[in-house]
Amino acid sequence: MSQAAPSFQTPNPEPTIPGWTGNSITQKQCDTRKQVFNKEIYPFNKFGGIASMAADMTSFPNVAEIVELILLCLDHETVVRATGVCKFWKNCVAGSKPLMQKIYKLPGTIYGDENLPFKELTKAARDATVPQFEYQGRNIWNLVRDIEDTFLDSIHDVSTEELEKCSSLDQDNDEETASYKFYKLRACFMGIRYPNGWPAELQELHCDLCDQWHTDFKYENLHPLFRFLGDVTCCFRGNSKHLVFAISIVSTQLAPASCWEHSREEALHFAKGLATAYKAVQAGGTAKDFWLSPPATKLVTSGCCIEDNTGLKLEAVLFFIFRMFRGHLLLWRNHCHEFETKEVQRSRRTVRDTAAAFPTTKDWDNHMANYSTIRCIWETAVGEVDEILIDVPYWKPVLAEENKELTWDVYQV
Repeated sequence: MSQAAPSFQTPNPEPTIPGWTGNSITQKQCDTRKQVFNKEIYPFNKFGGIASMAADMTSFPNVAEIVELILLCLDHETVVRATGVCKFWKNCVAGSKPLMQKIYKLPGTIYGDENLPFKELTKAARDATVPQFEYQGRNIWNLVRDIEDTFLDSIHDVSTEELEKCSSLDQDNDEETASYKFYKLRACFMGIRYPNGWPAELQELHCDLCDQWHTDFKYENLHPLFRFLGDVTCCFRGNSKHLVFAISIVSTQLAPASCWEHSREEALHFAKGLATAYKAVQAGGTAKDFWLSPPATKLVTSGCCIEDNTGLKLEAVLFFIFRMFRGHLLLWRNHCHEFETKEVQRSRRTVRDTAAAFPTTKDWDNHMANYSTIRCIWETAVGEVDEILIDVPYWKPVLAEENKELTWDVYQV
């Protein structure tokens, strides 16, 4: 009796895929590939990779880095909106410290250039040197930054006495004060200015409004509620963290009536801008916004200083500018009154300006005869400003103040 041939069939074989004609593949291998396809390939094909990368960002680390770099180049509002595009973008923002600082407007974000709020200097201006006298040969930009940065760092809630010392040359001409150093720096440029202005390399550095050395401020970096400042005669100087704000209502009482009329229009525009900003803050949602990007931590003007190490907020800066604006209106109203009612002090600058604006005695007499009209222009402007800001609780009408000798305390209203 013959024996049956031995069976060589593998016990418990893996089932094969029905209809598969190529290389053999088991059901287990198929399931594995199917899982990979469902998790990574199919979502990528269908949604551009969003679903798979959102589930596991480590699958595409380079893409996440690229997205981060792109988002860092965008403004705050766009970055906030980007977090709602998809889970992957939201995770990119959440996993990036620079983006989190940007989205929550936190100070300390690495912006690189310390002069970021200001326009970039050309090479000629950056390399310009002091032409003569005490600072001869020194780099103008580095010298100015050293003097001003040191001065701004030293100011913390300045008292009236300290401010007068730092801002006046009538004390003891202390060579350590920033004011005296800038005085010596200006002396180094005597005779350098041409009839048609400064040499090309110095035009970028000098501000005719405040008679200081600084570059042009980028007003587009201000909060939208403050961008009206770009339309008035004012300037900012300093660095990305500490700034000085200066406003010029009118340069001198010797100016003709047309200059005062222009200043009247600017004062009204300034008041309307402040009123609009105040209403927006009261409506809610903007009070804690930063007033500048990148956020500055200190703002200084003639008689006031405000600072916040976490970055100055819109509401605080708005109140600060209200105080500054009212103080300037009071001072100039008082100066106009004194100029008309008291004998004009014949300082060297007054004599020089008088000779330039009024070459003959008749010209001077005509100006003084018409000065009451000029005063009326300014008094009318002040009254109109009071009407515009009448609904602001912390605005005290300027016309209600009696004309009197004013001190630095005028800013502390």
